[in-house]
This record gives sequence, structure tokens and C-alpha cells, in this order.
Amino acid sequence: MTNLSALARPRISSVAKSTPPHFMFRVAPLPWERLQGLAFSRTVAWADVVLDAEARLDDAARTLPDRVQEFIGGQEDDGVRHALINLRRDIFNARVPRDIEATRAALAILPDGLAGDILEWIDLAQQTRDVRRSGADVFRAELPLRRAALQRLIATPVLRSGILLASPSLDEAIPRYLAADPASLSKRARRIERSASDYVYRTVCKTSPFSTLTDVALGDFSGDAGGVLEVDPEVLDSQAARSNPRLNMAMLARVSEAILASDEHLVDLPVMVSRGWTSDRRRVRYMRRQRKVGDADAAMTLDTFDENVFFLAHSDIVDDLFRVLGDRMMTMGRLQIALHSQLPHDRPLDDVWHYLRHLLRLNLLTAPVLTMDIHAADPAVHFADRIAGLEAPWASTLSSDIRRMTDLVGTYAQASVDERRLIIRDLHSHYDAMMRGIGVQQPERLRTVVYEDSALPRGSVRASLDAWESGLSGDFASLARILPVFDSLTPHRLMVRGFFDARYGARGTCDDIVKFTHDFHLDVYDQYLRYSANRRPFVDNEYQDQENWFKMDEVRALDEARRTLVRAMRSRYAAHDGAGDLVLDDAFVEEVAAALPDLGDRLDPRAYFGQIGEIDGRDRCVLNRTYTGLSLLFSRFHHCFAESGDTSLVDALREHLRSITPPGAVFAEITGGYDTSNLNLHSVVTPYEIVCPGEVSFRDTDEQLPVEDLSIVRDPSCGRLLLRSRRLDVEVIPVYLGFLMPMALPEMQRLLLAFSQSRIASLDLWTGTDEPLGGGEIGGHPRVRLGDLVLVRRVWKTDPASLPEGLLGADGAERMLGWRRWTRRHGLPRYVFVTPDAAGGDEGEGDDSAVRFGKPQFVDFEDHFCLDILDQLAQRANRRLVFTEMLPVPESLPARNAAGERFVSEITFEFNAPAVTR
Repeated sequence: MTNLSALARPRISSVAKSTPPHFMFRVAPLPWERLQGLAFSRTVAWADVVLDAEARLDDAARTLPDRVQEFIGGQEDDGVRHALINLRRDIFNARVPRDIEATRAALAILPDGLAGDILEWIDLAQQTRDVRRSGADVFRAELPLRRAALQRLIATPVLRSGILLASPSLDEAIPRYLAADPASLSKRARRIERSASDYVYRTVCKTSPFSTLTDVALGDFSGDAGGVLEVDPEVLDSQAARSNPRLNMAMLARVSEAILASDEHLVDLPVMVSRGWTSDRRRVRYMRRQRKVGDADAAMTLDTFDENVFFLAHSDIVDDLFRVLGDRMMTMGRLQIALHSQLPHDRPLDDVWHYLRHLLRLNLLTAPVLTMDIHAADPAVHFADRIAGLEAPWASTLSSDIRRMTDLVGTYAQASVDERRLIIRDLHSHYDAMMRGIGVQQPERLRTVVYEDSALPRGSVRASLDAWESGLSGDFASLARILPVFDSLTPHRLMVRGFFDARYGARGTCDDIVKFTHDFHLDVYDQYLRYSANRRPFVDNEYQDQENWFKMDEVRALDEARRTLVRAMRSRYAAHDGAGDLVLDDAFVEEVAAALPDLGDRLDPRAYFGQIGEIDGRDRCVLNRTYTGLSLLFSRFHHCFAESGDTSLVDALREHLRSITPPGAVFAEITGGYDTSNLNLHSVVTPYEIVCPGEVSFRDTDEQLPVEDLSIVRDPSCGRLLLRSRRLDVEVIPVYLGFLMPMALPEMQRLLLAFSQSRIASLDLWTGTDEPLGGGEIGGHPRVRLGDLVLVRRVWKTDPASLPEGLLGADGAERMLGWRRWTRRHGLPRYVFVTPDAAGGDEGEGDDSAVRFGKPQFVDFEDHFCLDILDQLAQRANRRLVFTEMLPVPESLPARNAAGERFVSEITFEFNAPAVTR
């Protein structure tokens, strides 16, 4: 029998080999101390006096009523007996007697000791009542002071700049709020206050890069650093961050749509046959891609694409079209004339034009010049230059218009908040004029015209390689061994493998990936996606097997691995004494990992989001989430660290990817099919790019791998399904570097992800482990730790209907007192993050312990403005409020400026290690 305790903990062989030389650091732009002025310390002190007095009254209620009861029986004087009965009830209910004099008179029959205790109780009850009544005055006097502090905080440029881009309507409303008297706000002003304070807490307490609301920095793994994380204090200053603005690419997508809709402009537009088409004797087959324009009023406008295989019957004009164009480009005007001249009597010019327009709508014809180059240093300028190359008067004007907008965006970084507001106004005006110039009479106004990232100077954040090597790297290696249990992409990969085996056999080969994609979706995958969307993995707190349509051993093993994890967690939770962390050990990891199937992967690239801090006297990392590696975490921020043409970051990432590429394989990027989202813009880091049907690539021809060049084959050594390039005669490993979730990608791109090494695993240790809340007032579970890695923070959960009556909807001092009483009773810390579930949840759901409802909201139970937001969240919640401890606690935040002020921060880093095989 294996001695699990003797097993050496798996450790990444070398941090330097497994990770890029850099990591990303995210930090709040404002120090934690800025929130201290919002705490209602006087009202809290009042509440504590009330609660302490109530506790003493509760102590008296446990003994005094019974002592009074002894003298009620046999009492002949009805007046005294009734007075004692009422007194007994008042003591039990902690209520001041209505008739104090009658009560005092009744005490004459009681022993001196008991009478003295009751007199003390009466004094305490009166004092408690009077103090509680004074709470409204205390709160009323403190509110203007705290509101003035909030107004000053909201007025800071870093917040105003972020709100300007995140919520233009709120930005317009804030001046009215800032001008309001702190002692008296209208209902409308209080709504503005609630929305603006939400941004305050997000900015100080969370790290979500958007404009100036979070700064990012490029960290260096270095032998010179002094520990797990080291931040230069001087950079934690609002003046140190550098703005990196970009024009919203969705605006250019609308320019492209307008050009395609205008005959006047379309005639000058070069077109070509969509790549990836094939033909037989009866028809032409190609991949049709259709863009769906996103919501213009959304903060993040995202156009989407649909893909489907389309067939077009052969005809004289179709055959002539392919003969005339071949692989070349030709303007629509010239192509119209060329097709007309083939049969001038049978093909009137107008009919040819309408037919070409129809083929453009069907996507058999494409206009490459209207595609954005997501790898360009400045995609908007690159787009403008290519438009100018059309050498038509309207194109020259349009190019100049786009250039004028990019020049305006270039002034945004150094502009003040007021100047930025004017720049955005001018961008909207220029955009409207530009769109009208290309035939759009009523241009749709996009809410967001500028995207901005704020970056700290390079070299300001470091981490010690030795510290990671000797500490946390082993904990992350252990975690990586159990993460496949939760990987959402693995079942989809297995579906592809199962379908391939059923269609081609275990030793088969597929050279037609377009047909494979079409058949896969048509035969099984669309139905599987509908099943997956409705699947409930846990019923009555017990795991339910996945549908195993191809009877695969690997699927059965994944199910068994999840059940093994649940059993192991239940066993350790049952043995937990209720105090301290629930600590997972090597035996736990080994037990779960041993149940997992060996999928034959060669790499295990993972990324981690975590917060470093001193916890229980040790430097530890608190895990926030896991994601996939292979440089994805850096891609969105390439432009932030390419000042003056600096390519060192991109060069380092390319070299790292080259060094970890498995023998006999190459990395090739898949772009995801989206060229109009700023989240997809990045530099080239892979040696090749897979070009799907209908796509346009700007890479050199020898760096392009058309899908037609790829085959799906089985690796005979391990049974793994892989892609091979016939031209290069190597395995091709797709790499996706965009920030869209796989299910949002078009069909072909989603299929190619099945051959990638991407990992998307959401750690969920408690579903199926702790008992559902049921009718209890509150439940929860302890913090979970693996070595020095905190996997799960401590959690409390409750049904909003179980909160004390009158708590929700209360205001001022009474609301502060109610939440203070509730948190004392249940042991919640002062600082938490709260997450409500969504309305309309499944009433039969049994796995209510998982924190998966949405984005958590920071709450300080001593801050009235926080409680105002909490009240709104709780009233909107359906069946659950989940409270999660703030960890690291403020006192142990590692990022501090020269003044000693503390900043909430997060690191994101990659371990691209070889896959663990058994």
C-alpha cells in the first residue's frame, strides 16, 4: 500500500522554466485609508453601547424572571400580583415597565437583594431606552461629516476620469450631487450618491482594470527581489500612472458596415472570394460568417459572429466569377464590368451589380480592406492607411477623418478630467460627421468612444524567484493536479474525440475540417450545448453524471473524480473542529488526482489571479480565480508597455513560448474571429496563425496556416486527438489570446480550441460538501487552505427572508444598529464582500453554497453608504446572500506608498508546466 504521507509534494521543476519572466500586477489607484473617513465611528460607538446594554438585559432575562416568579404564586394582593406578573414579562422582553411607581411599590414584598437587582435592571432598561432614542441625533449629526468626506472622494480626478468612461450619465449627474448640502439630500441626489459610492468602493477595494479605476504594472521575476512580492512605494502615487487610451474599434466596424451599404463607396472597394471554399460538380461550399452588431449603449460594445457552412449552386455567372477573380482582389466596379462583358446581352450591368451585392451579403465575397488588423501597433491608424490606399476621393476624406479622431485620442492621456470630457464630446461630433459623410443620415451613437488602461512604470514591481521556488510554486503545482476536475473545456474536447472515433475510427484521419465542423455541430454538438446549458450537476447535494453519449472511459473517470473530491471534502469537513482553516494535504491531492483520466496532454498551462498578504504570520496567497496560460494574461496590455517602440515584453513572451513548445509541435494563434473588440488587440507572439475560412490574415504568407492545410489525426502513442499541418509536417497547437469565453466564439474557432491546451477551471470545493441552508437563519463554511495557498475564503450565507424583521428598509442609526447586532451574533468581520443570487433561481437547487451569483460588492458594516448599497442588494436578492471575508485583511496589504498608506492589489501570473502523466 502506498504511504501517502511519504509522497513528495509535486513541485514545479523551475519557476524560471515554467513561467514567463514577467507577471501582471493590478493595484487600486487610491489607498485603503481613503475609506476611513466614511466610517460612522460615532454611530458605531452608540450602537455598541446599545448592544452592550442589551446584552446585560439579556443576561438578566435568563435569571430574574424565575426569581420574580417565586413570589407571584400565593400573593393575595391582586395589584401587587399583577405588577409582579407585568414586571416578569417586561424583564423577559427587555422592556421598561409602563408604571414605574407601581413596580417600585410591588418590590416592597421582595427580599432586599432581589429588589436591588430589579432596581438596577430598571435603571439599565431606562438608560438603554434613552440611549437608543438618542441614536437618531447621533447619526444626524455625523451624516454631514461623512457625506462631505464621500463628496471629496468622489471629486478626485482618478475617480471622475474612470466614471467618465464607465458611466457617462452618472458623470453628468455627479456635479449636482457634489454641489448639494451634505446635511440634506433630495431623493434623486441619494440615488446619485449610491451609484457614485459604488464606484468608490470598487476603485479602492477591487482590482478590475478599466480606465483609471485600476492601475496595472508589469512585474519582473528577479533574483534581486526581497520576497514573494515587492512594490516600490514611490509608484503608488496617482501621478505615476500613465494613461494608454485607444479608439473604440466598434466605431470602425460601423464605418465598414456603412461602406458596404453604400453603392457609391462600394464600387471602389476591392473584393475577393472568401478563402477556404471548395467546389464539386454541382455546387460551391464555403463558410459563411455573419456579423451581429452589438449594443451601442453598452459600456463594452461587442459585435458577435455566426458561422455556418453554405452551399451555392454552380451557374455560368458563378463559374465566371471564380475564373475572373481566382485568388486576386478586384474592385466591385471592375468586377461588375468584367462579368458583364462575358455575356453583355444576357447580363445587364444593374443585374450583375445586384448579384454581386447578394454574394457580398452571403459572404462569398469579402472586402479584406475593411478587416481590422488586431496585431497592428495602432489598429485604427492601420485601418485609416489602408482606406487611404483605395485612392478614391471619399476614401481619402474618410482616412483623414479617422486620423483626426486618433489624433484626438492621442491627446486624451495628458488631459484633465474637464478636457477629457471635451475630447469625448468632440469624438462623438467627429464620428457623427464622418458617418454622415459616408451616407449614414442618423448615425447610432456609441456610449463608449475611448478605451483606456492605466499603467505604472516598468521595473516598479518584482518577485523573488527563490521565494516562489521554495514556497508557493509547490502549492500551485499541487492545485494544478486537481483542477482538471473542474475544467469546463475538457468535456467538449472529449465530445470532439468521441465524434471523431465514431466517424473515422481510432486510427482515422480527417483532412476536411470545415466538413467535420459542420457535421459535428449538426449531428451532436448543438444538441450537446443545449443539454449542457440545462444540466444541473448536483441534485439534492449529490453529483449527477454527465451524459456520456459515446460511452467514453474518460468521461466516466471525470465523473468519478468529481465524486472522489466530494467524498474527500466531506470527510475532511466532518473531521474539522470548526475553528481555524480547513487544511487540505498531499493525501487529498493524490486521492483526487489518481481518479482523473490521463488525457495525453503535453502541457498544463495555467494562470492564477491571487492576492499576496501576511496571514497568520506567514506570507500567503489568496486565490481569486484560475484561467489559462500561454501568455493570454498579458495580451490585452501589450500596448501599455510598448512605449517608444519597446518590444521587450513581446520578445520575452515569444521566447518563453518558444522554450516551452513541445518537440514536433508549433504554436499557432486563432484570433477568435473578432476584429472589432478592443479586448482582442495584441501583438504577435506565436510563430504561426491559423486562418479560418472567411478570415483575413495580415501575417506573412509563410506564417499563415489555412485550415485547409490542417488534418485531424490520432496520436498513436497516447490516443490524443491532434491537428497536423501537412505543409510543415508538425503538430499544430492552437493558442487563443483574446478575452472572450469559448462559448462566445464562432463554430470553427470553438472547434479548434478543442485541440488547444487552454484551461478554464472554476474551483468549487463546497458544492456537494456542506449542507444546503434549508430553513436555517445562516450557514457557511470555513476558509480552505492548501499549504500557503488559500483556496477559498471563509463564507457565510443566508436567505434574505431570514434576516431580522425590519432590518431591510431601515435607515440611519437603526439600520447601523440592526446590522451591527446581526454581525455580532453570527461572528462576521467588519469587512466582507457580498454577492446576491439572481432573481428567478431554481427553488429546488440544493448546491446553494457555491459563490457563483455575480460580482461581489464590498461592504464595511460601519459605513452607512455601504449599508445603503447592501440594503438594495438584499432587497433584490432572490433566495441567497453570500458574505465572503475580505482576505487579505487591510492591515496585511503588501502594497504601501512612502506615507505607509495601503493599497489593495492582485497579481496574475502563469505556470506553463509540462502536463503530469501517470
